[in-house]
Amino acid sequence: MFKPIYTSTGAMLGFSSMLDVISNNVSNMNTPGFKRSEVAFKDVFYNAGFAGHGYSGQRSIWVGSGNDVGSGQRVFTNGEMSPTGRDLDAAISGNGFFVLRKNGELFYTRAGQFELSDEGYLIDSTTGGRVMAYNGSALDDISIAGLRTSAPKATSRIAFEDNLSSSPSNTTPRTVTVQIHDPVGDLHTLNITFTKNPMAMGGWLVEVADSNGQPVGGGPFEIRFRPDGTPEAGFNSFDVNMRFGTAPPMTVTFFFGEPGSMLGATSYATGSTSTLRVAQVDGHALGSLSETTFDASGKLTLTYSNGQTVTGPQLALADFFDRQSLQPVGDNLFRAPANLSPRFAIASSGGMGSVVAKNIELSNVDLTAEFSDIIINQRGFQASSQLMNVANQLLDTLIADTSGGR
Repeated sequence: MFKPIYTSTGAMLGFSSMLDVISNNVSNMNTPGFKRSEVAFKDVFYNAGFAGHGYSGQRSIWVGSGNDVGSGQRVFTNGEMSPTGRDLDAAISGNGFFVLRKNGELFYTRAGQFELSDEGYLIDSTTGGRVMAYNGSALDDISIAGLRTSAPKATSRIAFEDNLSSSPSNTTPRTVTVQIHDPVGDLHTLNITFTKNPMAMGGWLVEVADSNGQPVGGGPFEIRFRPDGTPEAGFNSFDVNMRFGTAPPMTVTFFFGEPGSMLGATSYATGSTSTLRVAQVDGHALGSLSETTFDASGKLTLTYSNGQTVTGPQLALADFFDRQSLQPVGDNLFRAPANLSPRFAIASSGGMGSVVAKNIELSNVDLTAEFSDIIINQRGFQASSQLMNVANQLLDTLIADTSGGR
């Protein structure tokens, strides 16, 4: 009569362990990157209870001793992606873990909630651990310490397109206005005037002036076009040396297209009006960092107020041949034991998933499934308790009968 009590006790302990796991799953249903756990039960040792007979002769009927928690497994299926709008949030669609370094030790996480420290390092917003980059052979900290601003760039080239009308009826000079940047990033306006050169077939004289009408770089300069209206070799560009205030001197190339090409400026007898205009001008002002995010391969992409974009370091991802051996340490982190070596790679390569910017991965806890397990677990616990109660009543009866027979 005592064995059913011990068997029921073991069962209730097992169901209690299962309830511990379920409660942890449910409590972390809103934890980014959380991976739910499952409990597997096993039957325990058997004893030969009594003999029976079968075709092969006498046989023993084996009676078990209940159940025990056999193993627990963490389920590493992907959770859903949830947009956050935060520039530095990132999720992994597929395999892999983000790599963090804290106090000289590596940790692994699926919760990509990152931010920039005051020193410019990319860190985990919960633990402060530094997020690692991977360059194909080694890990390194991700830092934007030298990338907070975009240095100014002086204009070095102005390209033109469309037509300078060579029609005899066109007697009006064509003036094109363009804005350029000097070496310190300040903006200046140039007025470029094109006048037919009566001394050269297909020739035009070009004068460059600032916004006050003062000549810039000397001149006039000359360009020429071939009889087919395309730029003539040796006369399809010219350089202008200029300087604004205390800024360093600069040289700007005025480019009108490749010789014989109709893709740049042309000079045809089409109407009495020219349509020449600026097609492209380089250079930019000083820019401040306006957005920092990731692309699908995990590269840090920095966008500046001057329109420039710079690609920074690339996020390191890690994976393991035996993820079940990873040790959860809290704060959405896993630690790898000494005998489990990580495999490092970058996103979208080597079997790793892609990075989804401005998203986080939600927990993979299915609340409906957890509630189903709770009900099954509760019924099992109640049944085991009832079996213990029945065994106890039988013992009471046995003891009472034995006492009455004395």
